[in-house]
Amino acid sequence: RKQFDVIHAHWLVPNGAIALVCGGGRPVVCTSHGADVFALRGRLWEGFRRWVTRRSFAVTAVGEPLRAALTSTAPDQLVRVLPMGCDLERFSPCAGVAVQPGRLLFVGRLVPKKGVDALLDALALLQRRQLRVHLRVIGEGPERESLRQQAISLGLVDNVQFVGGMANANLPDEYRQAETVVLPFRQAADGDAEGLGLTLIEALACGCRLVVGHSAAQEELTRDCPGVWRCDADEVLALAGAIEA
Repeated sequence: RKQFDVIHAHWLVPNGAIALVCGGGRPVVCTSHGADVFALRGRLWEGFRRWVTRRSFAVTAVGEPLRAALTSTAPDQLVRVLPMGCDLERFSPCAGVAVQPGRLLFVGRLVPKKGVDALLDALALLQRRQLRVHLRVIGEGPERESLRQQAISLGLVDNVQFVGGMANANLPDEYRQAETVVLPFRQAADGDAEGLGLTLIEALACGCRLVVGHSAAQEELTRDCPGVWRCDADEVLALAGAIEA
């Protein structure tokens, strides 16, 4: 009814395919975010992605590692890197907001590739070392209840707060008040991995100290950034040590 000129589909599968089938022949621009490439493996999915990319007017990826993976799937298609944006006026350091000693912060969707389960294990280890820290977990996702139960079983009820979703406008002060932001992203068991990591960009923009995982997207973003500790998110001792340091 609206007669749009261009359709922009986020994720090649299924949205890109739906846009191509139902778009009435209009040009389709597809943006890959990661899960549609890393988590969907096998010849069937590769063929599906190739069908979408060959018929799209343009294809973009939110990060270079994702672009490289997508290009190997569809070598005849030019894939451009176009990251998602971050408002650097809103997300910036602010001298008027005080850092809360011992406050750790995680922001992101609660799914396996984000590594929150490993973060809780590391927090339990830090608690046994008598390190006074408190973790705020901002975000929603299918793992929320299992993570909450994990926190209870580890005796972290008083040390972890599951805040839930939060409006983007309220996030800058959360970053500024955190003594350390911990984003232990990793590759999940099904192969899913981060395509960009916009919360990492937001934290960097706010001048936060960071502990991050060894995901390709995070390493690309933090290569020349001071104040960033990198570790294997699944090595609990290393993760706890990085947070303590």
